[in-house]
Amino acid sequence: MWRTGSLVGLLLLLLSLTTPFAASPPPPAVAAPIAGAATRIGEGVYTVYATREGLVGGFTSSGHKIVDHDYFVSLPSCTTTSCPRGAVRGNMTDCGARCYVKVVNPRTNACRVEPVYDTGPWFRVDDWWNPTARRYLNSLPTNPSDLAQGYTGSEAARRGLDVGYGIGPKGFGYDDTGTTPPRPMREVGNRSAIDLADGTWYDLRLTSDGTGADVTVHMLWQTGADPAAQARACGHPLNQKPPLYPPGTPNPSFRGFKANITNSFDNPVTGTAPGAHDANPNTIWFSGRDAQPRAALTVDLGTTYDLSGVKWKFHTLGLADQFSVSVTNETGGTRGLGIFSNPPSPKTFHGVATSDPVHARFVTLTFENPNRDASLGSISELEVWVRSVAPPRPGETTPGALNPSFPGFKAGIVYSGDRPYTGTSFAAYDNNLGTTWFSGRDYQPQAALTVDLGATYDLTGIRWKFHTLGLADRFTVAAVNDAGQSRTLGLFGNASYPQAFYGVGISDPVYARYVVFGFTNIGNDASLGSISELEVWATRYVPASAISSAALEATLTPPITRSPSPTVTPGPTLTATPFPTITPTVLQTITPSSTATTIPLPTATTIPSPTTMPTMPPTTTTNPTLTPTMTPTPSPTLTPAPTPDATPAATDAVDVSTPTPEAAVPTTPAETGTPEPTVASNKVPRIAFIAFTGGDGAFCRELPDADGPVIALVPEGAEVTLVGEPSDGWQPVTCDGQPGYVRSEFLIEDAPLPPESLIPPEPTATSSDATVPVDPSSAGTPDPIEARLAAWAPGDVQKRAPG
Repeated sequence: MWRTGSLVGLLLLLLSLTTPFAASPPPPAVAAPIAGAATRIGEGVYTVYATREGLVGGFTSSGHKIVDHDYFVSLPSCTTTSCPRGAVRGNMTDCGARCYVKVVNPRTNACRVEPVYDTGPWFRVDDWWNPTARRYLNSLPTNPSDLAQGYTGSEAARRGLDVGYGIGPKGFGYDDTGTTPPRPMREVGNRSAIDLADGTWYDLRLTSDGTGADVTVHMLWQTGADPAAQARACGHPLNQKPPLYPPGTPNPSFRGFKANITNSFDNPVTGTAPGAHDANPNTIWFSGRDAQPRAALTVDLGTTYDLSGVKWKFHTLGLADQFSVSVTNETGGTRGLGIFSNPPSPKTFHGVATSDPVHARFVTLTFENPNRDASLGSISELEVWVRSVAPPRPGETTPGALNPSFPGFKAGIVYSGDRPYTGTSFAAYDNNLGTTWFSGRDYQPQAALTVDLGATYDLTGIRWKFHTLGLADRFTVAAVNDAGQSRTLGLFGNASYPQAFYGVGISDPVYARYVVFGFTNIGNDASLGSISELEVWATRYVPASAISSAALEATLTPPITRSPSPTVTPGPTLTATPFPTITPTVLQTITPSSTATTIPLPTATTIPSPTTMPTMPPTTTTNPTLTPTMTPTPSPTLTPAPTPDATPAATDAVDVSTPTPEAAVPTTPAETGTPEPTVASNKVPRIAFIAFTGGDGAFCRELPDADGPVIALVPEGAEVTLVGEPSDGWQPVTCDGQPGYVRSEFLIEDAPLPPESLIPPEPTATSSDATVPVDPSSAGTPDPIEARLAAWAPGDVQKRAPG
């Protein structure tokens, strides 16, 4: 007996056998790759078209702020690293710990392994690396054709295919931008399927076709390769941090010609500076191996040029995390061309161009050491390109000849004086680079320093070193003979490098006894000068009996033929001023014996004309000399006694009607066994000044640590009160009214002033015919002014970064 259910089943079976089969719908067509299109060439490996992202200062979809020379890639669909908050639409590629892309330049095989930080270009939903059946664009009902794995949406859209968002008026497909109101529909502008951050693009040395370049990419979450190992094989660390500054333009070309570098020097001195410009890529300049906080290399072109660009080549990478390029003219004016960092590849020129006219003679590369590398620099070649020679205009100052050498010998300086009086004049010739002469800190409009050779010499040259730059915007150097005649040797300005000799040579005979430096404060500086060493060179001593007064005068009459300074014409007649000022330190050349009781000091002698020495011209004059019209007068004689029993005979160049007080140096009465008071006995607060920061100033911190909280940035030249003794390179101070710490190398301590009874008064008009009783027991007591200068020893003069 048939069951009802079985009968129904049989009837259905018979019906199916008699009914024709219905045709099943065809599967969607797969758009095959077109010639030249992106293709899959292996498991997780593809050839695609890449563009440079740029957008420095913007933010990626992951929240990463884009910086110059950054390292990352951007893909046109979300990954776990590019969309940490999830995908708004489209597929999310979960790439786990291998969310990295290895990008290869197919021309050079250079490679980099980068994280995925952004979405784009063009699409935000095109996961072109996924299999065809899983691609989001293929799931859109509006997409008439499926796209094969590796065939990118941007490639298809540029070929006129509708990938699900329609076709634009130019015949190119739209991307998904218009699906996010109120953003408009956007036709795909190029076939890029991956964006490369600037550092990635530059380090791969890709050559753009005007828009982008073809690259090979390895999706490491698909290939299974270890990202860190792949990065090491490419020659860089994984997740490499971008430098703070760009590397400069690669392989730059500049107008004009390559200037000849005539000299070079570095700070600290290594002796390797010529290795940067000897046309030998195997010799280099570097700062040494002692982890210097800062190092600088300066090259001298020998004259002023109109610069068009500077370029450099590194031998070893990683030793230039931050360096600046600046140019300096012969007047000391400096202009920065930029701050740069390590290049992506060694032995390749990088550089910076100058678009507007830049007239300069010196080029300086200054390296900072933020990562405390053992060495800095490693420059194998440095080139300076120029458009033309640009000699100084008439009336411009020059720093003088760099590191000059003169015939003859260095004449001894027996005495010195300055105006305004500071008591520090002898610091300019004491063979101590740590002591300097300067005009004080009271914004003097003019200042002068005079040195006395003690006798007449046939001069061949004068040279000087500056301790601190920028305090000699305009100064003259003059030679003066025993008859009071003055000859200006040149108009000069700031040096380009500290503690390097600059000078002026003398070709024709110049018989002189005095040399005068006259400074004009055209920059309204607090101080003038800062001369650490001064040398006068001569060929012979000229005794008075060997030359007549007329011949003596004649040696200062003809013009001096020299280079590079222009011939200087005499200036106007100036108001007569007694000069040189005779400082009261004459006693320091006398060694009293136990039998000496009094030593007569130099007395004034009547002089027919009060004009004895040149004074500086008013600041309003444009004449580049300090040469007044002089009337021959009897010369001042300042010959200190060589032995204790000799009486020095000197004539101060002032009128007897206005005797000077420096003839009387106050001393205390002799007390058996009690030495004279010294500088150290003056109990006043210790004061120091911020220095050696290159004008940046130094941080005053709450703790003696480079990471300590900052109380204030104390500007260079500002004073702070010292509290206690330094420890581990940090000096306790008081800044902004509260205790803090400043790095010791950024401080110059001015020694405490001695008691007023020991400070010789500034020269004024009083009696001068006095003798000074000398206590034999005081023999050997240091002169208080000399003690003050000796205590003021800045020491390290290298420029350092603020603490």
